[in-house]
Amino acid sequence: MDSPSPGNVLIVGDGDFSFTVSLMKKANLVGPQVTTSTIQTKDAIQQLQLGSENIDFLTEIGVDVLFETDARELHSHPVVRLKDYHRIIFNFPLADRHNIKKNRALLEEFFASCHQILVCEGHVFVTLCKGQGGTPADQPMRSWHDSWQVLAMAANAGFLLNNILTFDISSFPGYHSTGFRFQDKSFSTDGALTHIFEKAEPIRAQDDIKLRGVVTCGESCFSCSQYLVDKLDKDLLHKEDNPLCILRKTLEKLLACNMRGSVVPDPPSWQVLPGYTSGVFVSKNLEQKSLPERSEEELIEVTVEEKERKNEVNASLKVKTSLLKHGLDETLKSTLDSHPSDHCLHHCVIDNPESVYLLLKNKLSETCGGVSQSCSDNNDVTSSGSLKPTGIDQTDFISGNIENKMYHFRASLLENLPDLLLKLNEDQTLPTEVVECDVSSGIILSGQCYIQCPIAPNIVPSQHELVAVFKLSSDTCSIASQSDKFLKDKASLDHDIAIASNSPYESLVRALDSTLRNSSLFINHNLHIEDYKGSQTIKVKGVDSLSHIKIISIDSSYPSSTISSELCSRTVGLTFKVKTPLANFCIAIFRLDAIAISICDIPDPRLLYSCSPKFVRQFQEISFRVKYLPFSLFPMKFVHDLSFWENGDFQETDLYSIVRDIAGDVVVNVVLIDLYTDSENGRKSCCYRLHFLSHDQVLSYLTSWKLQSLIRLAVAQKLGVTLR
Repeated sequence: MDSPSPGNVLIVGDGDFSFTVSLMKKANLVGPQVTTSTIQTKDAIQQLQLGSENIDFLTEIGVDVLFETDARELHSHPVVRLKDYHRIIFNFPLADRHNIKKNRALLEEFFASCHQILVCEGHVFVTLCKGQGGTPADQPMRSWHDSWQVLAMAANAGFLLNNILTFDISSFPGYHSTGFRFQDKSFSTDGALTHIFEKAEPIRAQDDIKLRGVVTCGESCFSCSQYLVDKLDKDLLHKEDNPLCILRKTLEKLLACNMRGSVVPDPPSWQVLPGYTSGVFVSKNLEQKSLPERSEEELIEVTVEEKERKNEVNASLKVKTSLLKHGLDETLKSTLDSHPSDHCLHHCVIDNPESVYLLLKNKLSETCGGVSQSCSDNNDVTSSGSLKPTGIDQTDFISGNIENKMYHFRASLLENLPDLLLKLNEDQTLPTEVVECDVSSGIILSGQCYIQCPIAPNIVPSQHELVAVFKLSSDTCSIASQSDKFLKDKASLDHDIAIASNSPYESLVRALDSTLRNSSLFINHNLHIEDYKGSQTIKVKGVDSLSHIKIISIDSSYPSSTISSELCSRTVGLTFKVKTPLANFCIAIFRLDAIAISICDIPDPRLLYSCSPKFVRQFQEISFRVKYLPFSLFPMKFVHDLSFWENGDFQETDLYSIVRDIAGDVVVNVVLIDLYTDSENGRKSCCYRLHFLSHDQVLSYLTSWKLQSLIRLAVAQKLGVTLR
């Protein structure tokens, strides 16, 4: 507030102008740069103790002193409107001591007026008494409905809260806070806070929303969700000022230099694959020992206990979400993983092969206005991409010619693993044998993947991965064949363990671990590569022998991390061994999104798609010694409920896709809070709670309500449900 300003400064509501006088004496400001105002008349100010003296001082040094200036009409004031301001200061606004709604209205109209006279990079300073703002910075913090809701009032005018500072009146010698009981008396400023706001891009609710889009791959055209098209167009892996691009380049350089890998491009034909299921998924490990059989009485007892446990969990969830809470986000925390030994593989690989984004293949000539004619002539395509054929038998749909039109966007780079293994075997231009890490050659591939997933905190459908495939040295096969022939007594088992620990695969994993640990990439984090001890395995179409799965995880060591301190370990990748008739391979796959948000301390992966200059500027240097600095403190959260009667075809994935197509990533959580079945007709009613929040754009309550209305209409129209 008292730092030098590059442009004009406007002070609003300065009762006896004592704050302006103190600021001019303290800050490096010149008189013509400053305009100060008050709502009172000149006669009223001159009756105050220091009123006349302050007016004379400011006038002499060239400050514009204005009277009877309404803070709600700054943009229309004949003098104020002639300038653009870099800084607008309003200390202790007050419309009515006993009417909180009038004070909120004053703030809202003040911000709306400021927006028209403030430069793009300007700041608005609003100082409020203890507890009035309603933010967590107020101690104690008032309930949202008992505060002035300064964040919401600013959001309505297009402002984000950038910072909060303690207001220390002793820093402004001579400042005399007038207005106590509307008299020439000071009021307490203990605990007062100065809220600093900036202009930001507002979220808009558009009526003409396009739910279906087109992806072109070579000479083929695919109809798909518009949400998917928007994410593909971003191409974050090659966007120079994005953390994912910097991370990709850093990892590629590390693996290429230290592991002798060769970077290969991502062919478009590898991104879109035939069929409606993924070729990579997590399944139960059949080699695990089966559980002992239970008697019928034991099974009934276990079933009852499990049902009671689920009822308790549901009741607890219902209590937590029963109140419709708008305001500050207090419940949506980053979802991190637990200790690596407890990890499930579905943190890196989907467990349902049908959790993919479906694409309907069409000829380019058939495409008209973004959706091909063949899409709408014979088939109904839901927003999630699932095809609902009409006039044919369902069996024919799955096994007949229509299946040939169905494609999916890959859910993981591991779906391209058979092609990578083939390329590695055939390519003679790759590096020669490297004895120190038992690898003869390797290739590195990075690309985008998309999965169908619930709308929840810290989960997004768009994924970015990097996979490294290393061909192990030739003695791997001989070691494996020898170990298979050993007699499984205790002595030979110990021998097997000793051989396994010194195998080329284990040696390469240790080299990978050392390469990553010693890099500047993880300078503030602890990296672990540990054996996976769970009961699941990974199924990869075209790969028969997959073993020795290890989990790659990192810990955050930032003391002021925005990520929850309760769970600090996050799964960021896997390694495993693949055995083929020709050679053995070590596969390492990295979740670039998980790594980026962990090492940069980004609170939500949705921020990776931010176009805000304040986000982009933080990642322009080719370095990962960068900790994300939030430019929106305490982002607003708004909550709306969506209730409807189901039809027979309702699927939650279709609901998620419609929400994403209309609201993008503004809806960060969708929770089923109530399920009711009508005893008379058997119809089911669902109630979903939608949480609206943005970390980088301005989200107002009105915008969230408009988006909710558009979602309701689209759900009724596209899913054929009956709204309640």
